[in-house]
Amino acid sequence: ATQVTPFPAIKKAQPRAQAILEGNEGIEEGWDMTKVMSIDNLSQDSTIKCSTNDCMMASAVTYVSTKTGKEWYCCLDCQETEFGGWPDKLSEIPIGYITSPHKRLMVKKCSCQSSPLFPDFPESPTKHPSTPNTLIKPSKDTNQVTPIPSTKKIQPSAQAMAIHRKWQAAAEALGGPDARIIVDKKSAKKKIF
Repeated sequence: ATQVTPFPAIKKAQPRAQAILEGNEGIEEGWDMTKVMSIDNLSQDSTIKCSTNDCMMASAVTYVSTKTGKEWYCCLDCQETEFGGWPDKLSEIPIGYITSPHKRLMVKKCSCQSSPLFPDFPESPTKHPSTPNTLIKPSKDTNQVTPIPSTKKIQPSAQAMAIHRKWQAAAEALGGPDARIIVDKKSAKKKIF
């Protein structure tokens, strides 16, 4: 028999919309929050809409089924209904902080309430500098932040230097002193034309 299972407000909450188990009896379906929509996501004209039937709000978060891998998009209001709200622990939420302008935009686009519930997020990365934040600059393929380029100058390996010397010698043999071999097609066209 098919059952609807109640769900607590935890990382692996079970939404009512997806609580009915199909086929694989005995395998429980859980849902992990994998993304909180960024300011950029919410500022677009064509934002991702909430997956709940008859809901026209923009999605504030994304959950993924631990059973099927299916994504479920939720506005703040439907998240409260379907998942019992935000996960209890900040460590279960895939962001490190949320700024006030971002929170206001989420309330405006993802809720009918004037002040929906939010966890006690820090408002800047300075409070938790080691925590990644997907709200600022998520990469297109994952929910991780694009790393900040290192300011430390990295020395090329001995093997790389040997290859460079070999290529430089070949360039000078073909074109004289200070000649260079240009590998990039665009750069080579600039030199030629």
